[in-house]
Amino acid sequence: MKQLYFDVFDAKSDYVPLVVQVWNNDPGQVRYTEIECREEPQKAIDNYLTASKYVKEVGSDWVPNLESEFTMTLVPSVFGAEIYTAPGGFCEARPFIDDINDIYKFKDVDIYGGLTEKAIRHLRFLRDNKPDGVEIQPTRFMSPLDSAVVMRGGNFYLDLLENPTAAADFLEMITDVTVRLIHVMKNEIGQPVRECVGVRGTWYNGQRFSGDAIVNLSPECIKK
Repeated sequence: MKQLYFDVFDAKSDYVPLVVQVWNNDPGQVRYTEIECREEPQKAIDNYLTASKYVKEVGSDWVPNLESEFTMTLVPSVFGAEIYTAPGGFCEARPFIDDINDIYKFKDVDIYGGLTEKAIRHLRFLRDNKPDGVEIQPTRFMSPLDSAVVMRGGNFYLDLLENPTAAADFLEMITDVTVRLIHVMKNEIGQPVRECVGVRGTWYNGQRFSGDAIVNLSPECIKK
């Protein structure tokens, strides 16, 4: 299945994978919140087993996968962001950088600070207790732009225009931390850095980043 997807993405095959996800919405099924799954990783496995109960029955090209999910918080936590539980049991990071020039205080960022050790323990639990045939994935990482907006808030869009040098320096810092964390997490599961299973159930011969914030930039700004 992995090679099938690699050939598709490398344009070596004209096959179009069919990914059908049939999520279990049976009434009465217990679903755990994000914070519950972080605190007790067995609950993340239980959520997966509940939700994916019927997916295999349709025989699509979906790759069974379970993610150790720290997307919105891991990198910001390493820089010192406060993490809180948002309504619905979701984990979020609060913006905390009041001035873009404050980023120069971040020197020799310890990638094992913040939530990193917790994320590693969480990933190890999933790795060691995963259901048979399920690919375990480290958390998706946000793009550097998304991480910057999370930590600086919407003012980062103004920084790109008013102080592009500092903004670019911050993006470089975030990129460095993100790349180093990817290597750490990939090493824990013995997976090559240049491949992953996306949350939609497809193999990628590369990395997948959550990059929603870019929709707020103009094409001209993106090129620059």
